Amino acid sequence: KSVYDVVEQLQALDEVEFAEPNYLTFIMTTSDNDSATYVAEPLYSQQWGPSAIKLPALWNMPKITTKRPVIAIIDTGVDTEHPDLKDNIWVNELEKNGVEGKDDDGNGIVDDIYGYDFVNQTGIMADYNGHGTHCAGIAAAVGNNGIGITGANPDALIMPIAVMQSDGTGDIATIIKGIDYATANGADVLSMSIGGYQYS
Repeated sequence: KSVYDVVEQLQALDEVEFAEPNYLTFIMTTSDNDSATYVAEPLYSQQWGPSAIKLPALWNMPKITTKRPVIAIIDTGVDTEHPDLKDNIWVNELEKNGVEGKDDDGNGIVDDIYGYDFVNQTGIMADYNGHGTHCAGIAAAVGNNGIGITGANPDALIMPIAVMQSDGTGDIATIIKGIDYATANGADVLSMSIGGYQYS
């Protein structure tokens, strides 16, 4: 039997709401006026995106809340020690201030201090590809720190979630785990620069 035959059989069951193959996915590549607030960053002149979508005008507007939005980067992971990102990395305070080896926040995952790696099943966050770190920088690199670039929202927090392998491939089932984690842990925005050849 093919996987499609099995899917058809599952879909015919009354107790199954939805079934599809666990499709493979791939990271998407990207190509690599202005506010007085963030344009002084050394590599800002190489960023065409902020001006193209008129971000500097937004940066210059008054802030209406002190709450920092959380952007879940659901990708290959994030280098949490990157000098242009580390001050904007989301922190699970209950796990950070809890007991090592214990699920202090009761979310079913142990020691997920800076997000979770669903590929390697660990709370130790790394990025063995670089794509997730790249996307995190575009979304929320620190502004006004004299390093690198300015993220689209330099006030946002980055929630690292690894669902893609170091070779840039992944699957829908693992991505779903990452989405569930992000929503359960308070992410305001989900960033997924991934795609595939099938409709899911």
